[in-house]
Amino acid sequence: MKLKIILLVGALLLMTSPVWASTVTINFGSCSSISSSFPGTCPGNLGTDTATYTNSGLSITATGYLNTSTTNNLFVKSGGAEETGLGLAGTKDNEVGVGQYIYLDMSDLLNHGIDSGTLWIGSAQPGEDATVCETSAVGTPGTTDCSTVMGNSSGLASLNVDWTKGDPILSITAAVDSSNVLVAKSITTSPVPEPSSMALFGTMLLAFAYAYYRLRDSKAVS
Repeated sequence: MKLKIILLVGALLLMTSPVWASTVTINFGSCSSISSSFPGTCPGNLGTDTATYTNSGLSITATGYLNTSTTNNLFVKSGGAEETGLGLAGTKDNEVGVGQYIYLDMSDLLNHGIDSGTLWIGSAQPGEDATVCETSAVGTPGTTDCSTVMGNSSGLASLNVDWTKGDPILSITAAVDSSNVLVAKSITTSPVPEPSSMALFGTMLLAFAYAYYRLRDSKAVS
């Protein structure tokens, strides 16, 4: 009887085991995704140079820089599909121009086992390109592992990016003199289950298998 109860409980636990989403989208044009406090307005000038965006327990912190040494308030722009995203307050069109930067700290994603994703750039018309680099610290423009996101007629462009423990920051700037772009959204793929959840799930499987074979052997003997 006890073995049957164990089997029943095991089956129920397996049926209710957690299911992890295949993708998580953190949208930098979404005011509701900002989990940190800010004194300004959204959409608009956030009144701060740093904002943390959170979705499904995953966070990315964005920081704005007017140049290589001076921070700048962030600006959430909402002007249609391709004109919605994160820029810099007080710049041309409140977007990111050449020599201006938005840094994305991906450390929390690394802590959850995520080291790659797809970055979307908005307001990127033909001739308006963006450069995305990996770097070790906020305020330090990346110079290696850089890629160019080419603008197109849709105004939205994407790039597969990755980051590492040594370089957990993405630096984003306009690539050519005529460019000014927005950080539209970042899609991070395949969240990894927490080790504790995996350990519990594995334990349940072992207990279920043990109980099953004990019950089968007892029936064979009888």
